[in-house]
Amino acid sequence: NFAITTELGKAASASTTRANTNGGLMLASRVSTTDLTLYDDAVSIATNTSSTAETTGAAPFFVFARNGPTEYYNGIMAGYSIGGGMSGAEVTAYYNAMNTFQAALGREQA
Repeated sequence: NFAITTELGKAASASTTRANTNGGLMLASRVSTTDLTLYDDAVSIATNTSSTAETTGAAPFFVFARNGPTEYYNGIMAGYSIGGGMSGAEVTAYYNAMNTFQAALGREQA
């Protein structure tokens, strides 16, 4: 199982878990303080509506790791994106663009 955790600044995090057996795109999108959605290949598989206050944090930014205690992701990562939350339609467009990009590199999903 993969746990996807997303935070807004130093506020409390929200997470959801689900097995990703095909090695496809796992994406977490927070579009509001109470709307976190986890997508697997552009399909919504879990949501979390826990309220998370928006704050600006001064902590360092980590990709596939966290500080305190330090834990690292030991899988294979083909890419990542950091930015504002995406709607379901935007997630689908991003998924299609990433598939096109990976295919151009000869990394088609099995």
